[in-house]
Amino acid sequence: MHISPVCTYAHSAQLNIDMGETLRYMGCGTQATEEIASLAARAIEAVQAAASCKACYMHCEIAFPQENVVDFGFMQIQSAGLYRHLKCCKSVYIFAATVGLEIDRLIFQYKHSSPSFALAVQAAGAAAVESYCDLLCAEVFEKEAEKQKRHTIPRFSAGYDDLSLEVQKQIVAALDCTRQIGLTLTDGCMMMPSKSVTAFVGISDIKMHTAEKCSACSNTECVFRKGSDL
Repeated sequence: MHISPVCTYAHSAQLNIDMGETLRYMGCGTQATEEIASLAARAIEAVQAAASCKACYMHCEIAFPQENVVDFGFMQIQSAGLYRHLKCCKSVYIFAATVGLEIDRLIFQYKHSSPSFALAVQAAGAAAVESYCDLLCAEVFEKEAEKQKRHTIPRFSAGYDDLSLEVQKQIVAALDCTRQIGLTLTDGCMMMPSKSVTAFVGISDIKMHTAEKCSACSNTECVFRKGSDL
């Protein structure tokens, strides 16, 4: 099975951070007051100034040796959710992305002096890393798939459906994340910097009309679910 070397991707331009997504992560949805919207705007500016966007990724062929098992060549993962998501694919990109440690420092800086602003920065940071992942997928994975007349499907991360956070240990090790982008894991498999993402992006011969990743997730009780009443 083909496995590519680990590649890196950096984005030096100012990151576009969506106001609606920031408000959603703040728990406001469409109910934000002018004061909250102003707070979110300030947080977005602060995160844009502090963000240091980095990512690393690899491409590998995949196989399905048995039901609910995905074989990546260097690791096998048992997950019904990941199996269902990737079963239309012959290969996959595995990536890790972060917007940097300065966002965590900003949150800590304002945690006691201005808790509401710290919350807004936390939300803007979450929106920022999602935006960066979208950018990585569009600029790298989708373009590479187009060259091969193939198509990407939405990314799938540890924590989605039944895919355990423990999988991140294998991803971080395989991508050499600590050396490549400064990303580490705590004993509880939480990422540091906290505004980071690991994910799988499948490549399919067929263009799939796959549901948006948030609405497709089986965790219907998530408070950040799009379309939920926050």
